[in-house]
Amino acid sequence: MSLACSVRCVCAPLVLLAVGCNHFVESKVIEQFTLALQDRNLSEMKLTASTTFSRKALRRAESLDDLKIVGLPNQPPTIVRVEDISENEKHVTVTAGKTSRKLLYKLVRKPKSKDWVVDDVYMKRKTSQRVEVTRTVSDQMDLLLSVRDFMDAWESADREQVLGACTPTLQTELSALPPSVLAEMTLRVMGADSHRAKSTPDAQLEGKVALVKLPRLSGDVLVRFQLTERGWKVDDVAVESRRDDAHIASLRKTAVVLATASRFLTAVSTNDRGALSALATKKFYAATLDHTDLAALNVSTMEYGADFNVTVHPTHATVVVPAAKDFVQLRLVPSDPNASNNFLVEDLRFFAKDGAAQKSLSAMTTAKAKSLLFTDAVAQQDLAMLRRLSTPEFAAHVWDRMDEAMANELLAGYRGLANARLVSVAFEGAVTRVTVVPTRNVGANSKVLPDTRLEVVLRDWDGELRVDDLVTARIDANGGAVSANNTLAAEATPVEAAIPSSFKRRMEGTIPILEFAAGVHLRDIRRIQRTSSDDFNRLVWKQTQVVPDIGFPIVQHLRSPVTSIKFEDDQATVVLGDQSWGAVAALNRLGNVWVIDDVQLIGGVQPHQRTNMKNTMRIGLALQFRQPEKTVRTDRGQVTIHADDVNARLPALPEANVSPIRQSSAIIERETQYTPGNLRPLSPLP
Repeated sequence: MSLACSVRCVCAPLVLLAVGCNHFVESKVIEQFTLALQDRNLSEMKLTASTTFSRKALRRAESLDDLKIVGLPNQPPTIVRVEDISENEKHVTVTAGKTSRKLLYKLVRKPKSKDWVVDDVYMKRKTSQRVEVTRTVSDQMDLLLSVRDFMDAWESADREQVLGACTPTLQTELSALPPSVLAEMTLRVMGADSHRAKSTPDAQLEGKVALVKLPRLSGDVLVRFQLTERGWKVDDVAVESRRDDAHIASLRKTAVVLATASRFLTAVSTNDRGALSALATKKFYAATLDHTDLAALNVSTMEYGADFNVTVHPTHATVVVPAAKDFVQLRLVPSDPNASNNFLVEDLRFFAKDGAAQKSLSAMTTAKAKSLLFTDAVAQQDLAMLRRLSTPEFAAHVWDRMDEAMANELLAGYRGLANARLVSVAFEGAVTRVTVVPTRNVGANSKVLPDTRLEVVLRDWDGELRVDDLVTARIDANGGAVSANNTLAAEATPVEAAIPSSFKRRMEGTIPILEFAAGVHLRDIRRIQRTSSDDFNRLVWKQTQVVPDIGFPIVQHLRSPVTSIKFEDDQATVVLGDQSWGAVAALNRLGNVWVIDDVQLIGGVQPHQRTNMKNTMRIGLALQFRQPEKTVRTDRGQVTIHADDVNARLPALPEANVSPIRQSSAIIERETQYTPGNLRPLSPLP
């Protein structure tokens, strides 16, 4: 015992007088322990503590600092109660500090000695859920000192020390990393601004698991510790950085991602297809890697540097590493939804160091072949092949709505695409554009001119390259081809400018009209209903089993050449023919498809030569019920129709037998004076 401690034992207020001579030994041991803490005398403190307590709580020079963090009082306490557990163990309840907080000291007898020492101290603390629990000082100190051990090991950058501070699971995952990558990861975790001497760890202990927050200038480090047979070991680390590129959501998951990426790049550089098949998704390997010239990729492995970027998202992860002339980006996904720590590569992309151009390996290896397969399928009207090569959206909007007869009509002008010649390929991230030209002229009726250029638009769809559109370079007067070249805009005719250059958009506007016309021609009400809006069905097609006769040749009007297609949000207007003959169809989007909401039939420039199908048919159907009086809404307001005086109000018609539908058409024309502007929405006719 030191002189200072001896003096304090004599001169300090003798709390032992308050408890009597029976507790002299207990009071003396606890007071010596407390005064050693007050004097910051670690050696003296070890003399008053058991071997177990010293090993767990006093093994480092910083132990005295961490005892302050734990909150152990350094003032002589007052004994409240002493309980003899056995001949070699006592429990002493004391109060300490101004708050008179109670603590329980566990005293044990030294082996082969009569001296008593402090074996542990029990303190009440509140958890993160505000639940009061009792913790031992030795357990809390063991954790805090393990945090310091972890920081020492990881700041040393020594591979063995880094791995030695981890649980067996984390050891396995970090051991798979190349040395340079592991060294870089430890540096990113610890950071250059750790300043740990000035930071105070914030620890939450829950059984055998503890969460410790280490403050840093650039952001906090969250460390998950697990109690093992070798003490507290790091099980995972997260870095909450103020910089997005330094953020680490989970070190364990990041290590698995990096190890997988490293093995994948090594397999690419060594042309190890067996390893690639195990490291890539089945779809990526079968569709791309299996027939790729790996030697031509010239990718470096991650063994040779630590210049990489890794980002782990909830559903996937990306790794970017430098290659010979550009950067390589790997996209990885969990191999199984329930196995979040096992990843497979599902895509590989290259992009220039200035970030201007980006191209996927799938696009680089399959874009040309798929484009030519697609153009051949268009020329051959092979709907099954077109569906397989197209994105689900393209297939659903166009190819799934075509039958062989419609394909023969709509694709007849594209026979010149058989054996088309490839001109260029442009990579734009997830989109690839392949330009082709027809190789032969198929005659005067061809809608694709010999000098027309077509652009096959391919899109990355779930790891596979699919065709999403066909954009033509120019449109002839019959609505055939289009131009994607802005320099041709000045040469475009009004008809060319009014029709979308996108094949998909043209078909979205054209197919519903042809399908509707086919239904009318075949008098197939169910087919008509499938291509009509809910409102059109409710007012007309659900009210009848036959196609009403309204005095206009509906099919001939709807088969007029398309002269304008205009899309606006969920509505579209398609103009067929001209002001003398044709139709204007109003389309609505219904889910993922377009349907007919109304059609204005145009038989001339005069108002009585035009009629609105939905209103005219609705009125005619209402008259067929022969109600004495019916009020209906038109575009010009409400009109009351009396069945008894219909014939008196009809204009003279040449037919001997006039149907109620034709009668309603005449009445509506006279009552509302229909003009093209009555039909909503309607674009001005060219």
